[in-house]
Amino acid sequence: MKKKTIVPYFFMVMIMVLAACNATGNQAGSATNQESPAAQFPTGKFTAPDDQYSGFYYYDDGTSAYFQDGSILVEGTYTIDGDILTDTVGGLAAEEEGCGDPATYRWSYDGTNLKFALVGTDNCPGRNSTMDGSTWVYAGPAPAR
Repeated sequence: MKKKTIVPYFFMVMIMVLAACNATGNQAGSATNQESPAAQFPTGKFTAPDDQYSGFYYYDDGTSAYFQDGSILVEGTYTIDGDILTDTVGGLAAEEEGCGDPATYRWSYDGTNLKFALVGTDNCPGRNSTMDGSTWVYAGPAPAR
């Protein structure tokens, strides 16, 4: 009679142990498998919603380029800290008044649309007018350089 009592308890304990392991595994898996926002920043070609000939290239190495009509107009670098992108303009564009200073933008990405909103101030009029409040549509991988 003791064997009949022990067997159901054994299965009950096993079920509880497995359930606990599964719950712990999911929690640990969620924490370790979730990518940080920086890891989620999309790279590739992003175009204006109404103009496929202008937009940005974002590369994995932290470089970027603004293009229009097939020509790269401005190159620069970016860094990501959570949902904040810090943009630094390079080349001749950096010599324009205020454009040598980095600017920060809050970014969001829904899998198609990359959006930017200014955080603080941006003294570079061209960058500010291009990025603040803007939406860019993913258009595929950035071309090789």
